[in-house]
Amino acid sequence: MSTPPAPRRLPDRPSEENLKKQAKRLAKRDNIPLSTAQHRLANDYGFASWPKLMDHVRALSAPTPESALVNAAIKAATEANVEQITSLLARGVSPDLRDQHANPLLTLVCKSSAPPHQRLAAAKALIDAKPQMTAFGHVGTTPLHWAAWHGPVSLVELLIRAGALIW
Repeated sequence: MSTPPAPRRLPDRPSEENLKKQAKRLAKRDNIPLSTAQHRLANDYGFASWPKLMDHVRALSAPTPESALVNAAIKAATEANVEQITSLLARGVSPDLRDQHANPLLTLVCKSSAPPHQRLAAAKALIDAKPQMTAFGHVGTTPLHWAAWHGPVSLVELLIRAGALIW
């Protein structure tokens, strides 16, 4: 009697849509009903049934409280929302957090389309939390680049006083 093969390993971030397509291709290739292909695929990945595999994949993709905080911090920085930034920093969000393009929160504040006084207050809140002032973001820019581009001069001065110059 031979031992069954070891189950296939799911990717780190499995896609429900991709698994559905795999099942459809398997059904077409082997000329079997879709439900049989789904069951076979679930077994290949070490699950007793297709619904159990799908439940597992959905649980892996469910947002975590940490990812919700990260998304909230990025949104607050993009909008230069001072109250939200202060609240999130108090809840433990790092002032050095970066968005999906590797831009630090301070860069997002400096390039925000919010009014200048709002960007200035949001930058001050972040600077008080001691971020890395010379952190490079997307395409090698720093918060100082964006402050110089969008202004106001008082924001540029604030960043320089906080150590944004690197020479």
